[in-house]
Amino acid sequence: MCDESLQWETPGRGEATTVNWLRTNGRWLLPVAGGAALVQVAYLIEGSHDPSFLHPIVDARVYHQQAVRFAMGEALEPRAFWQPPFFSLALGCLYRLVGPSIIAAKVALAALAVGSCLFVSLIGRRLYSPAVGTVAGLMLATYGPFLFFSTQLLATGPAIFLQLLALVLLLRAMDRPTTWRWLVVGLVVGIATITVPNSVMVLPVGLILILGRAPRRGRGRACRCAVAAVAGWALAVAPVTVRNYLVSGAFVPIATNGGINLFVGNNADADRTIAIRPGEYWVRFVRSAMVSGAESPTDREAAFIRRIWAYAKDNPADYIGGLWRKAVRLVNAREIPRNVDVYVHRDYSSLLSALIWRGGGFAFPFGVLAPLAVVGAVAAPGFGFATRRTVRYRAALVAYCLLYGASVVAFFVTSRYRLPMACVMTVPAAAAVVWTLGWLTRRGTRRSVTRIGTSLALCAVVVVAVNRSLRTPTDDVNFRAELFMGVGHALMEEGDFEKAERFFGKSLEQDPEYAVAHARLGDLAARRHRFVEAESFYEAALRNDPGSSETRWLLAAVLAWQQRHDEAIDLYRASLELEPFDDRAHVGLADSLRARGDLDGAIEHYEFADEMRAQPGEVLFRLGAALAMRQRYADAIERYRRGVAKTNPDAEALRRFILLLTACPQAELRDCDEAILLCERQCVRTDAREPVCLETYSMALAACGRVADAITVAEQGLRAAEARADDALIAAMRQRLDQYRKTPPGG
Repeated sequence: MCDESLQWETPGRGEATTVNWLRTNGRWLLPVAGGAALVQVAYLIEGSHDPSFLHPIVDARVYHQQAVRFAMGEALEPRAFWQPPFFSLALGCLYRLVGPSIIAAKVALAALAVGSCLFVSLIGRRLYSPAVGTVAGLMLATYGPFLFFSTQLLATGPAIFLQLLALVLLLRAMDRPTTWRWLVVGLVVGIATITVPNSVMVLPVGLILILGRAPRRGRGRACRCAVAAVAGWALAVAPVTVRNYLVSGAFVPIATNGGINLFVGNNADADRTIAIRPGEYWVRFVRSAMVSGAESPTDREAAFIRRIWAYAKDNPADYIGGLWRKAVRLVNAREIPRNVDVYVHRDYSSLLSALIWRGGGFAFPFGVLAPLAVVGAVAAPGFGFATRRTVRYRAALVAYCLLYGASVVAFFVTSRYRLPMACVMTVPAAAAVVWTLGWLTRRGTRRSVTRIGTSLALCAVVVVAVNRSLRTPTDDVNFRAELFMGVGHALMEEGDFEKAERFFGKSLEQDPEYAVAHARLGDLAARRHRFVEAESFYEAALRNDPGSSETRWLLAAVLAWQQRHDEAIDLYRASLELEPFDDRAHVGLADSLRARGDLDGAIEHYEFADEMRAQPGEVLFRLGAALAMRQRYADAIERYRRGVAKTNPDAEALRRFILLLTACPQAELRDCDEAILLCERQCVRTDAREPVCLETYSMALAACGRVADAITVAEQGLRAAEARADDALIAAMRQRLDQYRKTPPGG
């Protein structure tokens, strides 16, 4: 029975105090909180055996790296956000407090998961009964996909928390509507939207509730509440939109990946685009819009959206058929992977293994959750008491699931994207469980027997419908091999080459023809300066994946390091034929052309890479050096200045720039003040302990006629070199000091 006296605020009796609220709800929430916390702790302990636990891969690694940069004081992105920014910002704030601790992040995410279970419990209690609330909370706590994704370094867990919080606040605001409460509802939905954009689907549900139930006399108040909700949403989203406009000059509401992700699931070859793997081929796919001149991320997004409209207009039947196929995948019991397969991670946790599994067409838990949810939403009788208000709220919950599901179908379906909808479905599913148990424990009337028979028939139909065998675009992907490769790549970036090599080997054990693993072993060998071994791995990668442009330029780089520039140039050009917009291949080709004396060709490719904003600063320093060698001194200085404005130059780039500023053959381009200022800044950054920087500083002072100061700085540099026991540098510094001391005053 739905007990209206136990709601958040009882109409006509005033607001309940926090103490009374806790007394009323605590006995129902405590088992849920305790059970959810116990499950989360058990999974965190078991999940630590997962190789990706401390070495996140794919999207989780991107979020982690962005958060680390933000914690160090850097911007998340220099241009409009590629992904919704809130999770990266929140994770970065946590890292500022406790350091870049993945364990701390997972504990925080587990706490949010417990909160999500409590929110589901409150919703179930409010819409049905305390018993339903308790069962719903515990059902979510043990829902396998939720358990897995809630502690991954992904936006999924926080988005679920925020959506459920918004639904709780929405129901509370409906009980006693005020503009401030609806403003808060909109604000929470807005924060959820800049975490995962289709979280916005909570907002129309709230607007329909507040406007649809308003009597004629109360329409003005309802409209004010609706406006307050929209204003709260805009208050959260607007700062992101304004920031994107300021850095890009284009209107980007949240992020620039929306058009691309929409195109992935809506084109004539959608199964292929959905199956594109992270890495080279995904980057190539994103850059495919550049062929039509869309260079900036915002232009690329617009180009993909135009392609979707053209496809839908020219092939409406295919477009509608694609939506239908995605709708079938949405309600299928199988957990559909894209970048991460939850079934692979079962191997590292007996708890997860028990809570998510499949055999044939049947898949647990969604294969059970969906039928129960349908029965609870359609056939549950209300436990003997249901007001018009609770019936309306239950319908709103169903509307949310339909709207959210439609938003997923509009893009493409994966287990992770479906999860927020599944979490809300635990409420009507719990109602079905409680109703069935109640019917079994008391003598059923003829009417209740008919109802249970109808419900069982409905449940059986849904079980058959959702547990059908299904072919998905990623069925041919070896996710276990990808897992080991991703972890190995993370370890290689962290400098643990031995462990990385072991994981790359495990990846090849799973799939001996996995070209990416061969290429990463080549990277590892190249970093160890084992160039012959690296060459062998890259050639093996090319045999297994002849269409890889990345492997070609990686092999070219190894050949260039061995001074085999003619062979390297051929490979770089072959790479660019496959992927004309790969800035790394352009830079490598330019380096080899410069080494072969083709300065004009090198400058052309450096400038192309610069136009693509590749490797900020570094490309400009190399371009400046090539222009100076071509005696285009003004252009060289301009490029060096732009490079210095973007990033701190390394010691060699700074030396070249300083020599150009102080000894340029065109006297009118010399600028001693700028040269000395650059040296002073570099020395400040290195605490005047870097002998190479001190040597460059002394050279600038001497070239500008400040010989006495040059001697002082050179002596300091000599002491720094002696402290490092660098014999070559000590000899060079002593020779330079002798030159300075022999220079006449003012010479």
